[in-house]
Amino acid sequence: MTWGDKRSASEQIRSGAKIAGAIVLSLTTIGLFVRGYRQVIHPAVRHEFITGWTILLAISLCLALTMRFWRLWFPWAPVSLGIRSLRLLFLVPFGSPFVSVVWVVIFPALMFLMAYLSIPFSKRNCHMTVLGRVALFVASISFLLATSQLFIAGTQNSVLMFSSTGDIALLISVLRSKRIPRNKRLHGSEALPAEAKVRSN
Repeated sequence: MTWGDKRSASEQIRSGAKIAGAIVLSLTTIGLFVRGYRQVIHPAVRHEFITGWTILLAISLCLALTMRFWRLWFPWAPVSLGIRSLRLLFLVPFGSPFVSVVWVVIFPALMFLMAYLSIPFSKRNCHMTVLGRVALFVASISFLLATSQLFIAGTQNSVLMFSSTGDIALLISVLRSKRIPRNKRLHGSEALPAEAKVRSN
């Protein structure tokens, strides 16, 4: 199998199967979400609008219930989209009327930031707080909305708005998680002199 990998052949096969399954599941989720989103914003008939909302709500519910699984590989989704969007830079020198220089720079940056902020949630030993779960859920929906809008409408400002919403949610969660241990250390340092004073008395 892979050179230098100390795992057994069966373990490497299982690992590869998990990666392949994650890719297929991610692409399927994105495809279904894009289809539902298209039916919501551009319904050909009335029942498509209802069908679209049903698809979007079903996917959202599944994401909320299965977060402990997909959080492990979620950072790769915005990274992949950010890298693919960098190809639009080649259209800018040719003066394409459909691509803005500012958009081409900001969107990949937002995607890479989303991936970076979601890395702590991808660790197996990550303790998921309520705020962290909400932030990661908002980020996943924001990513799907941004992807759908990009595929359907192209490089619109709404794509940046959806992406920014996910980044802001993750940033709030990260800052909050860093603030809590700091407050615990401060309260702990204040409690030590008080405890020493009680013992001396």
